[in-house]
Amino acid sequence: MEEEMTTMSVLTLFPETKSQQDHFASLLVESITEGYEDPLKVWVLLKSMEQVIKKVLADKSVKASALNEADKYGEKTFNFRNARITVKEGRPTYDYSASEDWKAAKAEAELASEALKAIEKRLQTASPKAPYVDIISGLEITAIPKSSETQIAVEFNKQ
Repeated sequence: MEEEMTTMSVLTLFPETKSQQDHFASLLVESITEGYEDPLKVWVLLKSMEQVIKKVLADKSVKASALNEADKYGEKTFNFRNARITVKEGRPTYDYSASEDWKAAKAEAELASEALKAIEKRLQTASPKAPYVDIISGLEITAIPKSSETQIAVEFNKQ
């Protein structure tokens, strides 16, 4: 009799402990670097898993269900399936809008941020024919250093 694959049966195939996770990751890296696995195929599969994980963890009903289940343990911190679980308050958010001082300082900060972005945009396009003249130093800047790292972007088809 063949066992049917379910979402949970697939999830239980993944490592649970930190050492299992590290071992799995090192085996996967090794199989890629030694040419046993197609690196692009692995990359796309990992990006797909990453998207699934983000969507499930961001779902408010899933989070509420997990918190409800954790509450059944009656403690803020407890061990569950090779993990230490702690239920705690997240970072608080404050509404400062009652303060006129805050509103004025925020408006100033936004103006400064816009000015900074305008300077950065102008510096990015500076050239010998069109230098940026620094207001404070008077220095003509014809180019600024830039660096980047080549990345792989993955966009999944809808179907």
